[in-house]
Amino acid sequence: MLSRTAENLYWLARYIERAEYLARTIDATLRVTALPAAYIGKTNEWDSALLTAGVSESFYETYQEANEPNVVEYLSFSSNNPSSIRNCIEAARLNSRSVRTALTSEMWDTINSAWIELQEVWGKGTSTREELAKFLRFVQETSLRFDGSAYRTMLRNDAYWFSRLGLHLERADNTARILDVKYHVLLPEEEHVGGPLDFYQWTSILRSVSALHRLSLGLSRNLETLADRRPVDPQRYAAALAGELLRQSGPQSRPDRRRLWPPGGGAASRPRHP
Repeated sequence: MLSRTAENLYWLARYIERAEYLARTIDATLRVTALPAAYIGKTNEWDSALLTAGVSESFYETYQEANEPNVVEYLSFSSNNPSSIRNCIEAARLNSRSVRTALTSEMWDTINSAWIELQEVWGKGTSTREELAKFLRFVQETSLRFDGSAYRTMLRNDAYWFSRLGLHLERADNTARILDVKYHVLLPEEEHVGGPLDFYQWTSILRSVSALHRLSLGLSRNLETLADRRPVDPQRYAAALAGELLRQSGPQSRPDRRRLWPPGGGAASRPRHP
């Protein structure tokens, strides 16, 4: 595989995953800000959303205040933000066009139709909370359709594994950002760990990464359990994941048909028929 093709597949998957992550971040922030001001405290949840997305510094070069309209516009539709949802989908389509022959028709249709709907339906942004909710749902469904199409229709070759590499590295990075902001920014100093606000914030975070239901099925809702399961070293986790995916895409991962039978021997140990 050409290195350029591998790079395009890698960034295609990262951009799609990043767009979904931003949509989930906005949705989780909206849920937290729905609490009464006296309950939330003095923290600015929209500042936390910017820190989680890694765009706080560039945001304040354009805006003076981190409030809902400004942050939603910057994270969703701003052309000045290279990581906005709009730019992520446009960059994903550009990468997919470069590797069109490496994608299945289902994957291309998902990206292309999402880009068309983004231009025609969401070109002017959103004006109400209801429209914003529909837009965020549209972004999440686009990512899920693309991921499902890749999983169900791609051959397990180098193209597939490079796209998986991009997706999982982006997801590891995003999860590390969420946990970092939660531990160091979100909870006000006067609030104690394990209190009502802390629990509600953890619930919103788990919901934003689609993990709340799985946690409630397999574990008790214990904040200490959540802390124990955070990735201690995200860089080591990402490096291990990259190594594993590249190992699976290498020639050693392909079975040698001459050794399929018997499992532990060569031709001399094949069963002889009378």
